[in-house]
Amino acid sequence: MRSIFYIVGIAIIVFTIVDLVWTTLWVDGGAGPLSKRVAETLWKVFDKLGKKNSKFYDFTGPITLVSTLLSWSLLIWIGFALFLMAM
Repeated sequence: MRSIFYIVGIAIIVFTIVDLVWTTLWVDGGAGPLSKRVAETLWKVFDKLGKKNSKFYDFTGPITLVSTLLSWSLLIWIGFALFLMAM
């Protein structure tokens, strides 16, 4: 059972770091898979809200940025928690 936590923890950490590097440092790569899904989901939500009130479009960029950073932080935290549970 411990080896499952170890493998899943390492996989989450590697996936998150690859997505972080892909999104922030890769010139031609665009957003990573996780970042792209977060941005697309938030855009769909804000697009529905923006049809009723256009002020919601002003918050799309900052909230997308903060949500992406929080998702990276949360996934790295979960990955290390799983990794350390295996020890």
